[in-house]
Amino acid sequence: MWSQERRRRILAMLEGSGQVSTQNLADLLEVSRETIRRDLLDLEGEGLARRVHGGAVRPEERPEAPFRQRVGTQRRALREFARKAVSLV
Repeated sequence: MWSQERRRRILAMLEGSGQVSTQNLADLLEVSRETIRRDLLDLEGEGLARRVHGGAVRPEERPEAPFRQRVGTQRRALREFARKAVSLV
């Protein structure tokens, strides 16, 4: 199966269920998981899918903050929580 046809089918499945699994796609399309990963990478680059661990989901209108930014926010919240906990002891 050609890459364009695979990507068209991946997008159709993504539209139907909102999420797809790399393993399920590989089984259904009879290609390797690495081939599916490359297809998902291309679709993500075009803004048509968002890769997640084990597959992909439909792209969100408002994507979540980058990982480094989320970690920084959580780190600050954890430090504040720790300060308050220590003050109670």
